[in-house]
Amino acid sequence: MSNARLLVASVVFALLVAGSDRAEAQACHTIEFRKPDKGRFRATVGLLAATYGSGDDAGDYQGVYTGFGYRADWYGAEVLLPAYHLSRSAGTEYGLGDLVVTARGTGIRAREGAITAGVELPVMFPTGDAQRELGMGRVMPMPGLWFAFVRAPFTVRMQAGYGHMIGTEKAAEEHHHHEASAAPMRHPIVNPMNRSEFEHGLTLGLGLSRTMSVHARWFGAVPVADDHGVVREILAAGATASMAAFDVTLEGQKPVAGDPFDYRLVLQLGASF
Repeated sequence: MSNARLLVASVVFALLVAGSDRAEAQACHTIEFRKPDKGRFRATVGLLAATYGSGDDAGDYQGVYTGFGYRADWYGAEVLLPAYHLSRSAGTEYGLGDLVVTARGTGIRAREGAITAGVELPVMFPTGDAQRELGMGRVMPMPGLWFAFVRAPFTVRMQAGYGHMIGTEKAAEEHHHHEASAAPMRHPIVNPMNRSEFEHGLTLGLGLSRTMSVHARWFGAVPVADDHGVVREILAAGATASMAAFDVTLEGQKPVAGDPFDYRLVLQLGASF
């Protein structure tokens, strides 16, 4: 199947099962900047493209992610599923990435809703093939805390959490390709994570008008009790245009620590209802 046909098929699939993550979702896995008062249900589809390179292993990948979210006054839940086309020195791969299911609760709401905070529990399931570098290969819960301050035209969102891959020490070694090497290897290529890590994110947003906003964010992770772990820190900037229940976000991303990718571009379409 040609790359163009694969992309069209992926987009059609995404529209059929469309979905999203909310604004407080794990920062490494998706983006979401829509104001959280546009309806109980939220659907998105995102397209991404990235290049990466490390020694003899270099290439690029394209992907589409999709899911579905519901938010009540004090709780919510989302499902997110990506699919990828990966081109690497060893060949080309097509397939699903890892499924992420998130439950979330709001514990604090103050100043007429300008300040909110709570807890979340994303869990990553191994729907992606780890042998082909499309998934982690193990279940990974990522419990965390989130905080948001919204006072027009400014928005501040923060996240902190801990992710731990469930599995034996042998699985952990396999996960990190424990060949003798001076530098740890990324795994998986399309969304590299450590088997045990502290995750964090900060997003600053500025509304320019009723239909346009810009944002900058910093997100990443630090390995915890993981001898093969790699620090990754990423800076990103983008803009969102919205009209009625629909919105579109374009974001560029660049690592400043670690090498999860060289550059990555994300285009996200969303609808609330």
